[in-house]
Amino acid sequence: MSNPSYEPAEERRGVLATLALIGALVALGVVLMAASPGGGEDEESGARGDPGREAGGGAAAAPTPDDLSFLCDVGLELPEAAEVDSADQEKARDAAEGFTRAAYGYTGAGAERYEADLESRVVNDCFWTSVAGEEVEAVEEMVRRGGEENADGDWLFREDFVGFYVATEERITRDSGVEYLLLKGDAVWLSRVARTGVEEPDDLTGVQQRINLARKVGSEEWTVVDGEGPNISLDADYERVAQERAEEIAYGGSG
Repeated sequence: MSNPSYEPAEERRGVLATLALIGALVALGVVLMAASPGGGEDEESGARGDPGREAGGGAAAAPTPDDLSFLCDVGLELPEAAEVDSADQEKARDAAEGFTRAAYGYTGAGAERYEADLESRVVNDCFWTSVAGEEVEAVEEMVRRGGEENADGDWLFREDFVGFYVATEERITRDSGVEYLLLKGDAVWLSRVARTGVEEPDDLTGVQQRINLARKVGSEEWTVVDGEGPNISLDADYERVAQERAEEIAYGGSG
């Protein structure tokens, strides 16, 4: 004769076993998610592969401010010392070279083209009120008058770039979290007089120009913040390297 309580007891044990198995599977899933490379976070949240992060991790980069005038006088912002590696300094050198080429190497008469090429290389909130900006505006007026073809004999035109020599390396951090690296230094380049009338062999002159560059942390692009005007009275060290480069060019050296 069968036991009337047997089947309900077996059913209860089966339900409990099923629940235990489900619980074990859930726990295993949690462990696997925690151990996964993504850490269980949504990739779109910026936890992994976020292009706004600096290489090596760290917080997501703050958006670029609309107003960059805080870079005009960084002394008021109490910048801190920073270290800019050689590869990054080489990029700053390229930015300084591009600026001198755009500002002093254009020989044509297209003022709009001249201005457009410069605007992509400078911080507009700062540059145009600096001495360097005033100098460039004077060059632009010469371009409007016809460029090198109609330039006065004492206009100087960039012929070759010698180097950018860093004096200070700084970092500035805003309350919004945005950070900028700053390099202050001297761009050294060679200039010639305007080729007007009968061409004669170029007499190259060394030029020294103090300029300040900035790069937003999270970006790779250095931009000229502001600077001084070109100076043909060079420091002794710059005079030596400028003369060496001028001699290389005179004897057929390549740039």
